[in-house]
Amino acid sequence: MEPSMKFRCCIVGGGPAGMMLGYLLGRAGVDTIVLEKHADFFRDFRGDTVHPSTLQVMDELGLIDGFLKLPHQRLRKMDGKFGSATIRIADLSRLKAKYPFIAFMPQWDFLNFLRESGQRFPSLRVMMNAEATDLIRSGETVISVKLAVQDAVATANLLAAKLADGCPSEQELDAVRRRREFPVRMTQAMQVVVQNNVISVALKPGGRPLKPPLPVRLINAVPWLQGVTARFVGLGVRPEHVHSPVAPTR
Repeated sequence: MEPSMKFRCCIVGGGPAGMMLGYLLGRAGVDTIVLEKHADFFRDFRGDTVHPSTLQVMDELGLIDGFLKLPHQRLRKMDGKFGSATIRIADLSRLKAKYPFIAFMPQWDFLNFLRESGQRFPSLRVMMNAEATDLIRSGETVISVKLAVQDAVATANLLAAKLADGCPSEQELDAVRRRREFPVRMTQAMQVVVQNNVISVALKPGGRPLKPPLPVRLINAVPWLQGVTARFVGLGVRPEHVHSPVAPTR
């Protein structure tokens, strides 16, 4: 790395959250650097889906038309196989959303798109082959935020204006945690419910024919419930919208 570089904000890791937050802060005129330890994004990731909540964010940023020109497949209905039975789990076409589908595309395409789109911001720099190994401390406090895309949007909404002028206080940084704590807890609680009442029941050993659990059969039988599950899967709990500032064009 170059001997001396100064940025208002350093983001470690060029995953979906890091690249989205970098884009939003660069858009707001905050001097930002994203450090990605790999030479490129071309590797296996856990998630190759872009959900309606993220598609809405891309729309609010004016990026959606170019983004949807990338090769992708659209999923509007989610079915599950339980033995010989096919069960409708969620129907995203029931969502009251501008983009009622999940886009399947390689995550490296999503990350490269954000990197290329952010090149027009003079205040944003993305460094590849740049691994962060330690912190140079000033004072006693180091605060870390573990992010997903929705958390990145919330972080930019709450902190971008402050970062453009100075350093956020601990209370302002903690506001990000408070903002996202409820959605995270609700999501985790629902994941536990699904694990305990659907997945574990369906996979319970015993040599019996695989049978859909009662909650799944109920969702399959009642179409409006498929819209409820679609909202949870596609939009999540309290989806964020872009309210962070836009720096004047130089």
